[in-house]
Amino acid sequence: MRTLLQDVRYGVRMLLKSPGFTIITVVALALGIGANTAIFSFVNGVLLRPLPFAASERLVGLRETLPDEGSIPLAQRTFVAWSENSAVFESIAAMSSSEANLEGDDPQRVTAAKVTPSYFNVMGAQPVLGRPLLPEDAQPDGERVVVLSYELWQSRFGGERSVIDQQTRIDGRSHTIVGVMPPALTDASIGWMSLWTPLRFSERGLNNPYRYLDANARLKPGVSVAQARAELKHIMASLRQDFPQTHGKPYGVDMRPLRDFVVGARTRTALYVLAGAVMFVLLIACANVANLLLARASSRGREIAVRAALGASRARIVRQLLVESLILSALGAGLGLLLASFGIDALAAIYGDAIPRFAEVQINTPALFFTLGLSILTALAFGLAPALRATKFDINAALKDGARGGVTAGARRHRLRSALVVSEIALSLVLLVGAGLLIQSFLRLRAVEPGFELDHVLTMEVSLPFATYREPQQRTNFYRQTLERIAALPGVESASATQSLPFR
Repeated sequence: MRTLLQDVRYGVRMLLKSPGFTIITVVALALGIGANTAIFSFVNGVLLRPLPFAASERLVGLRETLPDEGSIPLAQRTFVAWSENSAVFESIAAMSSSEANLEGDDPQRVTAAKVTPSYFNVMGAQPVLGRPLLPEDAQPDGERVVVLSYELWQSRFGGERSVIDQQTRIDGRSHTIVGVMPPALTDASIGWMSLWTPLRFSERGLNNPYRYLDANARLKPGVSVAQARAELKHIMASLRQDFPQTHGKPYGVDMRPLRDFVVGARTRTALYVLAGAVMFVLLIACANVANLLLARASSRGREIAVRAALGASRARIVRQLLVESLILSALGAGLGLLLASFGIDALAAIYGDAIPRFAEVQINTPALFFTLGLSILTALAFGLAPALRATKFDINAALKDGARGGVTAGARRHRLRSALVVSEIALSLVLLVGAGLLIQSFLRLRAVEPGFELDHVLTMEVSLPFATYREPQQRTNFYRQTLERIAALPGVESASATQSLPFR
């Protein structure tokens, strides 16, 4: 241990003597390690970590399928049939997500979901205040109630415990606040909204072929996804015979672990591609630093030869040089963690809502261990070969000729540096080609004529409260009058309405 501390102190002194070399090396390593730490945090938070719910491996997502449309939402009758006739679920819940107008002195647009009372039981979440939704809340004549998220409770109601049993207006209707859920475990990609109200079924809805529900379920212990899927397919076959008005088409079953349902194949592929790209960046940084160390070893040739002549073994000198590499790598890792943290915060501000489970992306203990292991491997990757090459020499020739003699075994050193340069060029070329293809695709997309004028066009979203605008004619009149008033404003050429914006 004492000799190791001596190596550390000596390594620090040597690095301080070459501040330019040290700064360049640390920055290069920080970029490579920081990028890998950031991407690992994404991969770990989005793909690898279990969902933040009890026994999350038993949580599954459920949808229907059609041969020509793929995965689609559920009909009311599908959910009721699965809920009543299936024996493979511990509990099953349906939800319909949207946005809601939270009225008051400061109106607010929030994410909302109508859920069956079993939703929180499926997710294994209990309120920190009040109660969850109950079966009687979902009855057609049940009281209008709402459960708040912890974040909405804090921001809108000041975290007051007296909020329970208070009235709040949502989409033009008064609701009684009955509960507050714990701080967000995840995000809206798994249904963690700002508020939840009861989802109510009706005979009219059961006979309607319209499909708008998502469903989550918790499998019973010991039941596999394949077993559950087979049972639901049998139920779907019965529905096709008994209710042709809602299930006349060849509807199938899409059941997957909820984590796979949430993330999706496109996000998974994109993250793995990014992970491969940033690994190339780190390899390029390692090759650069290895070249710098080889050049530095040339200037330290006589020093190394003197140490060997005084009795230091080759292993002892190699260890000293590796300690210096570890110090450089540790400094790069520390700076890289800062860069990764800033990078994640920047992405959160720009793309937070577009990436599923983004709320779970953070530099946590696994990320720190990853960075530690990566810094050690990086130090070995860029430090071992130069250390071995620098200590392979003839002592007599080295002492006579200094660094010019055989300290770095000129020809062999030249071959190693050439190999490193070739590796850098090859890796850089791969990244350059990939970046070029991305830029080319981006430019082609920008050059595509969308078929309409993009300049001087403003858009906005309007959501009408159902309680106030229950009838279709009321909604039609509102939009017609609004468009007429907007079109009459100075500077407005025309105004129109649409149900969906292009390319969105």
